[in-house]
Amino acid sequence: MKLQLYIFKQLVLALLFAVGGILFVALPGIAVSTVHRMPLADAKVLLMYVPMVLETLAPYALPVCFILAVVATYGRLAADKEWTAIQMAGFHPLKMLLPGVVVALFLGAATYWMVSYELPLAKKRQRSLLMAAATSSLHNLQPGRTTLQFEDFFLNARWRDPDDQNILYDVYIRKPDDEGRSKVDIFAEKVYIRTEGDMFRGDLYNYEMVQAANGTVARNERSSFGIPLEKLVGTKQDHGTRARYMTNPEIEAELAAGIEDEDRRISMLFDLEYRKSMAAIFLVFLGVGAPTGLVLRRGTQLGALAVAVGYGLLYYIFAVRLGRELGRSGTVEPWVGAWAVPVVGSLIAIVMLWRALKR
Repeated sequence: MKLQLYIFKQLVLALLFAVGGILFVALPGIAVSTVHRMPLADAKVLLMYVPMVLETLAPYALPVCFILAVVATYGRLAADKEWTAIQMAGFHPLKMLLPGVVVALFLGAATYWMVSYELPLAKKRQRSLLMAAATSSLHNLQPGRTTLQFEDFFLNARWRDPDDQNILYDVYIRKPDDEGRSKVDIFAEKVYIRTEGDMFRGDLYNYEMVQAANGTVARNERSSFGIPLEKLVGTKQDHGTRARYMTNPEIEAELAAGIEDEDRRISMLFDLEYRKSMAAIFLVFLGVGAPTGLVLRRGTQLGALAVAVGYGLLYYIFAVRLGRELGRSGTVEPWVGAWAVPVVGSLIAIVMLWRALKR
């Protein structure tokens, strides 16, 4: 028990270091992306949004952190000859994997809960926060500010009306056309901007509109345009209706009621199975990570850690990308697309463990 507790502590410590390293690398990029999506939001909104993004990334980052921790822990045991001492003391090597099994089961359960219940709600909270931030920013523009930019929308004015900050003069606007297929350049003498419900609207006065695709020019004294706030801040308009944005009970209730759309039914069946497979991948990574650390134990273990990162990339390519596309498209049965990588990975893990322990 003492040996297993010792390995458990080492594994948890390595896992914490791996999570810290991922956060150190990812946080700057997430912060920049957040500022880009909500350029007018205040610091409080940004601080609320960043943890939501980290939460959505956790189910995909945790498996990589776990396999790095497994490779580092068991690799260090082998490099320090502790693994040899454990075998000489008469302990069965497989028993030394029990700490990893405990951590894998805990992380798997936490991941399953996140992807099945918490993350769909978190994505809805993200959408609500983005919408609220955009509305608040447009209603409370900083004095003197004459530039607005959201995703594909850009506005620049020479000056603003001192009595009504929502009135801008000598304005240039670039926005998608009504079909969203090309860009439109607008040069207006005056623009009155505002929000109405879930729409961002602008009234144009004495303007010239140029179609970027073909150079078509249109002139008019007055007109209006409207852009959904969802589109303005880059959230999907079908947010909340796709299977990946629904909790398990919501999916199961809709399946039980019957779905006429076959593509939607397949997508929902796949997501139910895929969420289970995401929880199972931790045990697979334990099975391939431990023998990798034991076999590649010489040197600084950088080679073993690089191989561990490679396992994570392969998982992302074959399970997150290829398996998801095949399962949702109906090319294969939904459960096949969801479970193919964990099943194949388990077979590979068994072979790797047998060969590593045999040595």
